[in-house]
Amino acid sequence: MKKIGFVLTYTCIILALIILVDFAISKTTVTERITSKKILNQSYNNAGGNSHLSYSIVTENENFNCSEVFFDTLENETLININRSLFFNKVNSYQHLNTNQKETYSLRYATGLVIPIIASILLILSLIKPNISDILKFVTKVAILVDLVFILFF
Repeated sequence: MKKIGFVLTYTCIILALIILVDFAISKTTVTERITSKKILNQSYNNAGGNSHLSYSIVTENENFNCSEVFFDTLENETLININRSLFFNKVNSYQHLNTNQKETYSLRYATGLVIPIIASILLILSLIKPNISDILKFVTKVAILVDLVFILFF
């Protein structure tokens, strides 16, 4: 049973490193024309009744989210550069060609950088110090697998 745990730990560390490399290295950069901009009001069914706005850009071949600041600088028919990731072909960053403003969406930072770094550190520590909580190791492995599923399918 211990061998399965070690194999799963090493597999999750390798997955985390693959996700990190995918985020760090861009495969292609394409220039595309914005066809439309969308604002979506997303509301929650909770006691607070909160909501937030999501800003997305639609080009000829892509649809992706961006920040409000970047969204406000764009107009339809504007050209933007889009950097795609190495393995999973995700939008890593985008750049407004007229103003040279470049941005990476915050969710991409979380899924491509923060979660894999934290998971790698915790899993490597669990190999060095085996007395780390089994629940923490399990949650870390699940987090990296869910992160991979999110990158692949969303």
